[in-house]
Amino acid sequence: MAGRIKGVDDMPLSLWTVRDVAAFLRVHEKTIYAWVADGRLLSIKLGSRLRFDPHDVARWVSARREV
Repeated sequence: MAGRIKGVDDMPLSLWTVRDVAAFLRVHEKTIYAWVADGRLLSIKLGSRLRFDPHDVARWVSARREV
């Protein structure tokens, strides 16, 4: 299906951790924290923990695709 990123729709309906997002994007966890601090990546703060909606991450990636 167009516009879908493999892996996201296969995940159970839950929020991702920093570790999950870093693994999905294949970047270091510190990179995820930096992107959140810069306002580049949308996150949900639950207490002192960051969580991510997998669909928000997929949309964020999709918006950065080069043609």
